[in-house]
Amino acid sequence: MPSSRFILIINDNIAQANILKDALSAIGYNIIGIAASVDEADQYKHHLQLNLVISELFFQEKEDGLRLVENMRDVPLPVILLADTANNEVFGRVASVQPSAFLVRPYNLFSLRSAIEFSRITLESTEYNNPVFVKSNNLLIQVKPEDIMFVHAEGNYCHMVMRHRKLLLKMSMNQVQAMLNPEDFIQVHRNYIVRLTEIESISLTNNELMINGEIIPISKMKFRDDLLRRVKMVK
Repeated sequence: MPSSRFILIINDNIAQANILKDALSAIGYNIIGIAASVDEADQYKHHLQLNLVISELFFQEKEDGLRLVENMRDVPLPVILLADTANNEVFGRVASVQPSAFLVRPYNLFSLRSAIEFSRITLESTEYNNPVFVKSNNLLIQVKPEDIMFVHAEGNYCHMVMRHRKLLLKMSMNQVQAMLNPEDFIQVHRNYIVRLTEIESISLTNNELMINGEIIPISKMKFRDDLLRRVKMVK
């Protein structure tokens, strides 16, 4: 569903950016911010919820959108590039950096939404569904993402809790979250990421949830509303 997409818009034309923001918000997407330049976008690069970027190709006559795609390779995040005009030379340069999609105005909202959703499908099929190796106590251990129940950050380390074992990783919360599918996992506290399907119960009174018998706090101020939007409730 669109509501699980958290998008950063990068455009030095603020009026144009706000029009795009309003249009995407109206069909259910979450806009985490608007950056006026590629450099300004760096502050959002490791945002815990960000999972897609929509950027202009041209900034004050410069093809900064190409630099943006290169900058995002280490995260990684899908990048959709937009432009008011293009020719064969421009298409060639855009193709060389391989963005998730490239749209030239005028485009309709359906085309943009299709690009967003196909970017999600492509990224998840290549990035999230394969086993990964994590380093724990000088061992590289294979972890299947579907085995992870929740992750608990503690200082410079993360505890990755699975049904049959727990791993201590020298990784930041950002690094761990980058390898998890945002469709399956959600951050509920600054120190906790959980798999949605593993949640056994949610206490609205105590702002906590339970997974496999373990109580996990929910941050009421920052993450609770997002969690409640993501779970299906029958009243």
